[in-house]
Amino acid sequence: SRIKPTAPACWSNGKLILVRLSKSQPETASHILSQLADRLLGATEQQYSDCLFVLCKLTPVSVERCPQLT
Repeated sequence: SRIKPTAPACWSNGKLILVRLSKSQPETASHILSQLADRLLGATEQQYSDCLFVLCKLTPVSVERCPQLT
């Protein structure tokens, strides 16, 4: 029988996918950050702030290139 993934496991995998995408295609970082910012404004879940933390920690060059931050 297959074990169904839990929400935290899915969020963890999603964060890693976004990190890999930001590293392989740095031009996507600004869109990813924009989407995260929109989600952070209206969300109480910690998953979005965790995702932002991981992106900043693991892909600082991609994040620094974002025009929204300058």
